[in-house]
Amino acid sequence: MIQTTSKKASNSAQKSEWFDARPYKDIPRQSKFDFIRSYLPGGRFENTSSTETALILQKELGDLFVMPGIFGRSDILMVLNPEHIEKMYRFEGIWPIRDGFETVGYFRNVIKKDFFGETSGLIATQGEIWARQRSAVNPIIMNSKNVKLYINSLIDLNDELVVRIRDVRDPSTNEVPSNFEEDLNRLTFESITSIALDRNFGLIRRHKENPEALRLFKNLRDFFIYIFELEMKPSMWKTIRTPMFNKMMRCQEEIFESTSKFVLDAIIGLENKEAANTNEKYQEPSVLEKLLKIDKKLAIAMTMDMLLAGIHTTSSVLAGMLLAIAKNPAKQEILRKEVLKIMPNKKSPLTVESMMDMPYLRACIKESMRFYPVGSGSFRSAGCDIVLGGYQVPKGTNAILNNFLMFLDEKYYVPPDEFLPERWLRTNNGLHGNGFSKEKSHPFRFLPFGFGPRICVGKRIVEIELEVCLTKLIRNFKIEYNYPVEKAFKQYFVNVPAIPLSFKFTDLNE
Repeated sequence: MIQTTSKKASNSAQKSEWFDARPYKDIPRQSKFDFIRSYLPGGRFENTSSTETALILQKELGDLFVMPGIFGRSDILMVLNPEHIEKMYRFEGIWPIRDGFETVGYFRNVIKKDFFGETSGLIATQGEIWARQRSAVNPIIMNSKNVKLYINSLIDLNDELVVRIRDVRDPSTNEVPSNFEEDLNRLTFESITSIALDRNFGLIRRHKENPEALRLFKNLRDFFIYIFELEMKPSMWKTIRTPMFNKMMRCQEEIFESTSKFVLDAIIGLENKEAANTNEKYQEPSVLEKLLKIDKKLAIAMTMDMLLAGIHTTSSVLAGMLLAIAKNPAKQEILRKEVLKIMPNKKSPLTVESMMDMPYLRACIKESMRFYPVGSGSFRSAGCDIVLGGYQVPKGTNAILNNFLMFLDEKYYVPPDEFLPERWLRTNNGLHGNGFSKEKSHPFRFLPFGFGPRICVGKRIVEIELEVCLTKLIRNFKIEYNYPVEKAFKQYFVNVPAIPLSFKFTDLNE
């Protein structure tokens, strides 16, 4: 009875807040005409990234404003306040709606509808269809057992990267070539395929010209260019099938063909392994094996999702992490002392258990993700009618929860332009006292993987990729970068390096 009364009172308060709020149309915004004109040649946003655009509009319009929809798109509400972001997440419901990847949805739900049906993966589905698939894959992909299952594979791949660095660096300067970004992309590609396909293609070093793998690798790179042009910039593809849209569909067709072939190859390999090892003791099934037991289509869709979402994002985080470490040698030495405790020799074994006692490593990764954010925020739709900042936000309103803009804002981080891993270290009283604004130390100011039921499904996999890579590189090399780092990243669908990654890797003594 008390709970029922409390619930009614809460609903009544929400209704009162709604009717007292100003209407959605009063939220500050640019007109459609001004918005379009700003992106035309000579317009003020012609050569600015979406993050730079959002910063300019934030100064003009505040922490809550509307970016008008054009060419068949809906308006986007830009949310730049952690309290508002928390409210959006708290009221998003059990089936959160996330806008974006519409061209992926078109390919799978229209062009390939006969194949995928309602098993079309996570990144482009919504509602109950999304929920059924997410419930099926959560115990598989988010299970901590997978960390132990794949850490040896990740260690082997990073050992290959260490050898690759020694192969390609200039012997007189110890600098790697300026296209080192491609080596990072190959590392993350191999890391994902080792998990999603039980397969190592050898692209890091051993079989760098593997034609099948290179075809998929190229298409995944092109995908990020096309999706930026079609979904982040003004585009008429919903009205007219533009040449860029047609390129995107062909690109996805080739990714689908490659992924399907590799999954079918894996099925044959698993069947052969099963027949050969019938008397061997039980081994934990791989991610692919577990997905195949549910549905072959789901295995193909999730493999595509992992490849599309996990390669360029993770390699960009790695690039930012290495830049931050290289430009802060004192922090690098603190980290190295921690690594030496668990790896006194370069060949000391690295295990899940030994990596648990590395708080400064994780603090460095967190701080590098703040210092060099990989994107602009999370896409969400309002799960119900809510009030933000005194304005009505109707159910279904599309929004970008842009806590990435807070990462370099002195309202939340002190000082914002200093690489300070110590700000993330815990004491008996919680987070370290230095590095945060006490007035604005809000838990929703830093959510690089999102929050709630639709949090990034590959979060733990990405974290262990970053931890293994940084541990291996710090244990083997002193890392330097002897060039300017202004505007180090440019924005596509995610932020990617805009400067040559000519790191200097100097071997350490044992």
